[in-house]
Amino acid sequence: MRQDLKEPGMPLVRLEVEGMRRTLVHALAEQNLAMDGYVQAAIDKFCHPDNLQAIIEREAQEALSRAIKEEIDNFFGYAGPGRTVIKEIMAKRLTEELEAVRRFEGLVKKEEKPA
Repeated sequence: MRQDLKEPGMPLVRLEVEGMRRTLVHALAEQNLAMDGYVQAAIDKFCHPDNLQAIIEREAQEALSRAIKEEIDNFFGYAGPGRTVIKEIMAKRLTEELEAVRRFEGLVKKEEKPA
């Protein structure tokens, strides 16, 4: 220690931390090994063949469902061929309904006329 920092009558305290450092390094190494064991156990449990098969099946079902829905949307969407078919069917059905209404109106008008 520098002499100019030492005051007369003050005891000199020297702190040794090498032992503490070794203890901490050892404890951290043990903790790291334990953590590795926990992580490996979790990976082994997750990667069990039955679990992987269930995950693969679930994800495949979801992916197929999304793909099918997307293709249906494309088919019936604004520019898709299904849209044209729906348009034709609806035009025919609405025309038939309109003609039925007109026939009904014609019958009502005939009945209203005095004979």
